[in-house]
Amino acid sequence: MVLLRLMKALAGLSLLGGWACEAVAQVVPAGFVVDTLVNAGLPQPLDFAFLPDGRVLIANRLGELHVYAGGAAVAVGVVPSVLSGGESGLLSLEVDPGFAQNGHIYTYYTSTADSFRHVDRFALVGDLVDPSSTNLTLSLASRRPILDTIPDNSLFHNGGALRFGPDGMLYLTLGDDGVQCDTQIASTARGSLLRMDVAGVPSGGSTTAPTFSQLDPGDNPLSGNTDLSQLALAVGFRQPFRMAIDPQTGNIYIGDVGSSAAEEINEYIYTSGALALRNYGWPWFEGSAPRVNSCSGSAPTGSTAPIAEGDHAAGWNALIQGPLYRNRGGRFDFGPAYEGSVFYAEYFGGWLRRLEDVNGWGVAQPVAGQPSNEDWAASMSRMTAMRQGPDGALYWTQAPSGPGSGRLKRIRPEVASSSTVYGAGCGNPALALTTTAPPIIGTTAKLTLGNAPSSVAFIAGGLSNTRWGTVPLPFSLTTLGMPGCELLQSAEEVGLLMTSVGTGTATFDWPLPNQISIIGERVYLQSWALAPGQNAANVTLSNGVEWLVGNF
Repeated sequence: MVLLRLMKALAGLSLLGGWACEAVAQVVPAGFVVDTLVNAGLPQPLDFAFLPDGRVLIANRLGELHVYAGGAAVAVGVVPSVLSGGESGLLSLEVDPGFAQNGHIYTYYTSTADSFRHVDRFALVGDLVDPSSTNLTLSLASRRPILDTIPDNSLFHNGGALRFGPDGMLYLTLGDDGVQCDTQIASTARGSLLRMDVAGVPSGGSTTAPTFSQLDPGDNPLSGNTDLSQLALAVGFRQPFRMAIDPQTGNIYIGDVGSSAAEEINEYIYTSGALALRNYGWPWFEGSAPRVNSCSGSAPTGSTAPIAEGDHAAGWNALIQGPLYRNRGGRFDFGPAYEGSVFYAEYFGGWLRRLEDVNGWGVAQPVAGQPSNEDWAASMSRMTAMRQGPDGALYWTQAPSGPGSGRLKRIRPEVASSSTVYGAGCGNPALALTTTAPPIIGTTAKLTLGNAPSSVAFIAGGLSNTRWGTVPLPFSLTTLGMPGCELLQSAEEVGLLMTSVGTGTATFDWPLPNQISIIGERVYLQSWALAPGQNAANVTLSNGVEWLVGNF
């Protein structure tokens, strides 16, 4: 029997599986590959967020929400009253850190109902903690406004991005709304970065937004003010469409789309204690260069210069900010060479680059197979959002080039299959399990059991060799009449039967589907055999075999 239930568990626990590798177009460094996870059903994806169990929630321009759980993207619901056109729409999405308990998500959008930009909280209902399930529905009755007085006088320069920081605060970038001089006035919220504490907002639906004081964390630079400025962390942005927050330091990386001269990447350094109000210079500066404008007053002193900028004349047109990369033990971690790199992309040019901080920020040194000295990857146009996944891969949404669907894609390292023996078998002689054909997707992996008895032997497969539920592993089976025998792995599935028997050996075949959702998964295997007279239970066990499923 093939491990069907185990394969289903693998598809679920893979968190972010998919169906096909990208055949053409994208160019990535040696040792990396592009997966197209969703290529149908996404009308105009603009942003996405990860649920705690790894599923992906995708926001489309007109308000449609979809969930991806390893197969096709499935509609979840539609955020109502979304105004589209220009640089408007359902612009951003974020998932509450407590989603598994409360189902909360946050949306940022322009509205047909009034002349304000909105941050609303909704709840999803359904399977909140099942990585393989698409059973989620947007509850419209759960809608609760968080911010509903941010001016919206233009279809352009609306920003923005919602992201939670490691401090538990909700951050929001806002464009200048076409009123560039207001970006120097924190109370207007135009061209600013906001920081809000939403943990105390009551559950359930409402039509009344919390006051600014209720959202004020108390340690913002202007906390204690009585207007919107008490939520401001930074001012002086033009069109900060995307940002990312370092999960370790809390530092914030903001891609500000320029006007006629330059694009810029800005860094807000998070400090313990009192947080500083920082000014990034717009409209007095574009990039690091002074700029002529019609605003009254004079250029701000002490404004913060970008950590990277690029001229429009050199092909920079619409910057898409990506994450500061951290290796966090995911199956697709990029490795130490990428630790602390800041990724960013160009919407029209389609290149993906990275910065590294070596005595100051600069373009990272090229690696083998890069398209150019500067471009880490290429041919990735129409990217609308980019995040690091919990598995370590880089994910992004791609807008359609015309009629048809947008896409959800990722870049991950290629994975070499491997097999490792651990633990010891029991019996006299002890059962010895080894891999004789490696675990590669689309092939038949094989196991051979040495010292096999002439009676029935079979394989148990599991997803852990440290715990089975609440039981620590390895677990002695002495009390079951099997002295010297240990259970070495969890046993989500029992019953892969031997396909052939030789003198003292048994062979097991496991056909692995040609499916990227299982690449990088670790599977733990142990053989059981009937052994009359060996012990009171008449059963013996082999050592364990750990498989890393690879694509080669």
